[in-house]
Amino acid sequence: MYHNKSSKTGMYVFLNYILTLHIKDRPLLEKFQQFFGVIYKNGVNLVNFSIKSIKDIQLIINHFDTYPLQTKKLNEGLRQTNYLN
Repeated sequence: MYHNKSSKTGMYVFLNYILTLHIKDRPLLEKFQQFFGVIYKNGVNLVNFSIKSIKDIQLIINHFDTYPLQTKKLNEGLRQTNYLN
């Protein structure tokens, strides 16, 4: 959320979901990019998988609704999708 004097509320809200992994895990994020069609950015020792649109995040949510995670990460993912509802 940013201040924006030109908006009615004075604030600008946007979606930015980022998954950050160590650079050694870059091939995994490249697979995310190929599968979901979203982009990643490189840091010095980190790689970011970044989503900035509702359409892209909805694609990922739909995927994991169809193919749920089978690990303890499932609860974390469910909490995160509740923010969109």
